[in-house]
Amino acid sequence: SNNSISTLEISDFRSLPNLQVLILSHNLISEIDFGVFQHNKFLEHLDLSHNTLRTVSGFPVKSLKHLDLSYNDFTAMPFSTEFTKTTKLNYLGISTRELSSVNILLPLQLDTLLLGLEDLYEFRPGKLLMFNAKTVRIVLPQKADFRILLDLQFNGTESLELSKIPLEQMGDLRTFLTLNEKSTLLNL
Repeated sequence: SNNSISTLEISDFRSLPNLQVLILSHNLISEIDFGVFQHNKFLEHLDLSHNTLRTVSGFPVKSLKHLDLSYNDFTAMPFSTEFTKTTKLNYLGISTRELSSVNILLPLQLDTLLLGLEDLYEFRPGKLLMFNAKTVRIVLPQKADFRILLDLQFNGTESLELSKIPLEQMGDLRTFLTLNEKSTLLNL
């Protein structure tokens, strides 16, 4: 964390075959190929949050359970359908500026999903946003005209945490809670 790292090479991690947790948050990493971790077969927890990531390629090691890519510079979801069908993640943290590709996350069976939308710049109402996660944490955008709450749909979600709810969306929140009475709401 906080080391001004901008690139990752296979040679950086080759000598660490038993690495289980790697925290690279708050650096300057703008792209990542998960192939750099090909020698880290036991890597379970990877935190790349708070970088400048724009692109993600390759597939993470199969042992990965916790992947945090939140608070980066993604304009859309950086994952392919193949990626979401082959990973065994329990936790995914992701931020995006556009929601058109968020349903790519649907195949994931997560314990926790953190979805940062505070920098959202494009949203088309009426498009259902679906998630398969026991706990969903959403940081809402501050643009009052992005009325996302009415387009959320959950499959198996037991707990929903919404933060930064704009005052203009309180009516939408009441409607949402009425329609989703099984969810627990925490306003952080």
